Amino acid sequence: APGVKMLELLHDMPVQKVSDDTITIQPGDIRSDDVRNIILGLEVSANSEVYETSLVSAELSYYNLFEKMKFDKVSASVFIRESEEEPAPDKDVVVERLVATSARTIMRAARLIQDNELTHARDSLQGIISKVESSVALSPELLKPLLSRLKVMENKLKENTGNTSKHFIMAGSEIQSRIDLVDLSGIDLHDSIFEYKTIGDIDLYKCPDIKTIVQNQMSDGYRFMIFDLSDTRHIDSSGIGTFIQIVGWLRRRGGELVVCNIVDSVRKVFSITRLENHIRVASSVQEGRDIIQSIIDSRDI
Repeated sequence: APGVKMLELLHDMPVQKVSDDTITIQPGDIRSDDVRNIILGLEVSANSEVYETSLVSAELSYYNLFEKMKFDKVSASVFIRESEEEPAPDKDVVVERLVATSARTIMRAARLIQDNELTHARDSLQGIISKVESSVALSPELLKPLLSRLKVMENKLKENTGNTSKHFIMAGSEIQSRIDLVDLSGIDLHDSIFEYKTIGDIDLYKCPDIKTIVQNQMSDGYRFMIFDLSDTRHIDSSGIGTFIQIVGWLRRRGGELVVCNIVDSVRKVFSITRLENHIRVASSVQEGRDIIQSIIDSRDI
């Protein structure tokens, strides 16, 4: 709307300014059963007419797979209303901003380390640690692991080995990839482990069943899971995508997925697709339990 200015985009997505009041954001490929959130920092002029018009209007372009890749568009608008009372901040937005800002701070610290500006890097890191610490109560399941990760990076900065900046870049990228709103309303999360033994090969037709099983367990508060793949001889691209998606679901709730007992043919798929970079692999169910327990223990320190 006139009088509304975008200050920042809190996600690592390509953005192009088309005009003073229009931008184009390219979020990339999004699965039809997944969600991609976009948070914008806006500045609203005191003389703006946003109360008479919409604050933001958005148009989404996509290819409709159900209609032979037809190019479609949908649009929506966001309206605001005047109030004499200042509304409470949206908890989910505050949490996601903290996660996004943490990722950006770590990436910025990596550049400062490369330029040997260690004091500025340390100050930036301590600043975001303080902000996360003061907000942990908003979402302990998400912010406690984030806080632990930030403190680990703070210790790495104190050690300042030759590859410190690389560690920061990796950590920033990992945190950035986990950015998403987490709906925990009405669900009591716990640290029990759900163990599931897959049946046969994992392909396009098997994936919906696996995701349904996982979602049902998540509804019961599970966020740590072990998949026993001893009876699986092959995983296709749909299975790979499903595993990565499940990892995202669990990690956004402070949990983790561990797969174990993978046979050579599946191990080859993991190697070719570099799936081991995204998913923890154990040699047995017991080792998977030990890995998860170590994650829980490190989080509670």
